[in-house]
Amino acid sequence: MRVLQEGVLNRVGSYTEILIDVRVIVATNEDLQTAVTEGKFRQDLYYRLSTFPIHIPPLRERKQDILLLAKFFLQKYAAMYQKSIKGFTDEAREYLNLHTWPGNVREIQNVIERAVILNEDHNLIDAADLMLSNIQERHSQSGQKLKISATSGNLHAADDNNVNQALETLFHEGFDLEKFNDKLIHAALNQCDGNISKAARLLNISRAKLDYRLSKSSLDSSR
Repeated sequence: MRVLQEGVLNRVGSYTEILIDVRVIVATNEDLQTAVTEGKFRQDLYYRLSTFPIHIPPLRERKQDILLLAKFFLQKYAAMYQKSIKGFTDEAREYLNLHTWPGNVREIQNVIERAVILNEDHNLIDAADLMLSNIQERHSQSGQKLKISATSGNLHAADDNNVNQALETLFHEGFDLEKFNDKLIHAALNQCDGNISKAARLLNISRAKLDYRLSKSSLDSSR
């Protein structure tokens, strides 16, 4: 405690004080303030450690990082296991984004390594390779949901036979494609808390293209 507070220590059996200049970095997944309140963590130690706290949110709260980490680990393990895997299928990308990642970065690292091992000489990691059974169950119960492919731009549903039926709900008298595009952009901005770069990645377009769309629409591009 004295070392943390004053930066001074004594060797065992010595009375000579030694000044030290160190930085102590402490990491935990516990809420230390709550632990102090509950008497599970020493208050005096907490205040000596809590000089410059940095909160790193869990991966489930950093959705924009999931695919970036997945691609990084894919490149790493594809090279390690000498497999020519170029990326992920649309369904695999969706599964990655839907998973809550309680194990954070370590969990996604293990999932991607396992997927690379299981992938049998395909160019892309499929959802089945990820073995995220909880997501697969939720996905199978999600009903007929219209989706837009992030890679091909094609429309598909949980049952591809229902794509036309889903489209019919979009098209009606007075349908305006430009207004519909604006609504998509607005939804993406809302999901990304107004961050234009993140919204562009979500829409799978460049930041410059989204800036251009915002400048031509009624949406507020100053956020």
